[in-house]
Amino acid sequence: MIIQYNELKLVSSTKNKTESLENLSSLHSSKKNKEAAVNLAFLESVMVAQSVVLLDVFLTRYGS
Repeated sequence: MIIQYNELKLVSSTKNKTESLENLSSLHSSKKNKEAAVNLAFLESVMVAQSVVLLDVFLTRYGS
């Protein structure tokens, strides 16, 4: 009876640790996704800024 209780306790503890690791992994994945979204937004803003500069140079050089 005591052995079964200890085994049950060990299984329960292992299950809790596994769930904690899964939650941590999910959180880490979510953080990576947010970082990727921020990086993508930054790159998009840089591309827009480059386009504006190129348009300005083109209009300055070939404009009226």
